[in-house]
Amino acid sequence: MTSRFEENGVTSHLKTMTWQNRNKAIIEGRYCAQDVIFNRAHHLAAGKYKLNVDAAFIPETGVGGIGAVVRNDKGEVMAAMALPLASATSSKHAEIMAFLFGMKFARDAGCSSILIESDSQGVVNDVKKDEEESWASDGHLIGDIKRSLQHFEDVIISYSPRGVNQVAHFLAKHALNCNTIVTWIEEVPFWLESIINDDMVVSS
Repeated sequence: MTSRFEENGVTSHLKTMTWQNRNKAIIEGRYCAQDVIFNRAHHLAAGKYKLNVDAAFIPETGVGGIGAVVRNDKGEVMAAMALPLASATSSKHAEIMAFLFGMKFARDAGCSSILIESDSQGVVNDVKKDEEESWASDGHLIGDIKRSLQHFEDVIISYSPRGVNQVAHFLAKHALNCNTIVTWIEEVPFWLESIINDDMVVSS
């Protein structure tokens, strides 16, 4: 079953939601004008959400797929997304797009305090870096990610090995066969249930 996001777009309370930007953040021990804290913590505090993102990429065609899943502090799936990419220039480009669109998906779902996990170490490292010259050809997208991070009250960004990122991975694979975005709210397709259960066991 698809979600109300597909039927009505982002609901009115999400459209009118304002986001508070704080003045301080800690990025690997340094302060800057973002409310973002980067570390390797995986356990969620009460009221915090976790977003896992992943991408699939077919080099021969340049087609990609994005998978994202949002869970609450109890590990329950609150929202999931499979989004096809008509074109991507590389696997890293697809992973960056997964990070960016997954983050926007979580924000539209009402998450203000969130842990974001990606199994792309390169993307996680680029998002953590201050130096724009280190962002290479995808720098403008990394910049978009950094600006979008300011819309959250607080964010933790962490690298997550593929073994504990299976749900997002399978959603990204599923997106390769989709013609448009597919979302689920507080429910998941039957074919994903066992993967979610296995993922929770591995993560615990």
